[in-house]
Amino acid sequence: VVSVLFCLQVLDIKITLLLAGSAALLVGLGLGIQQIFNDLVSGMFLLFEGSVQIGDILEIDGMVCRVKEIKLRTSLVETRDSIVKIVPNHKFINDTVTNWSRQTSNYARFRLIVGVSYKSDPEHVRKVLTDVMERNSDVLDIKDKEPKVRFSSFGDSSINFEMVFWSERLFRIENVLSDIRYEVFKRLREEGIEIP
Repeated sequence: VVSVLFCLQVLDIKITLLLAGSAALLVGLGLGIQQIFNDLVSGMFLLFEGSVQIGDILEIDGMVCRVKEIKLRTSLVETRDSIVKIVPNHKFINDTVTNWSRQTSNYARFRLIVGVSYKSDPEHVRKVLTDVMERNSDVLDIKDKEPKVRFSSFGDSSINFEMVFWSERLFRIENVLSDIRYEVFKRLREEGIEIP
């Protein structure tokens, strides 16, 4: 390096211009690889810390997914639609991530809102909604985790109830929620309870 610099000086080439240009180039390069370095460090944390593991069910930015593979810079996750996505590792470290698999139990609580006409009897509605949840095989009915119906609010055109239940079907919960909605709609019609 000293020899090259000496030769350049002898040839009367301004070394200061080269040094200034290389400094600017290195700053730009440093800014460019900053995110890659962030992902690499995050990947090392994930691999050694074990806060996220293969098979975990996560919620990242509203997307529910299952971890398929953790690499040094990126991780592979599978969505509920069986689509594999590549997620940079810094998302697991810097963003708020819900890890449904790292709970003390293998079930979680879910809610559904149902609005009915002001002409409806709230007690009758509660019985119908509770019965729908109790008949669903994916809804848990264990001590302190029984399905409940709450009178949540007075809306503009409806009185609103909140169906609260626990389930072990964490990854495919949208299917359970859909089944419950179908049954609620059917039962409310059968019972003559109007949905505004």
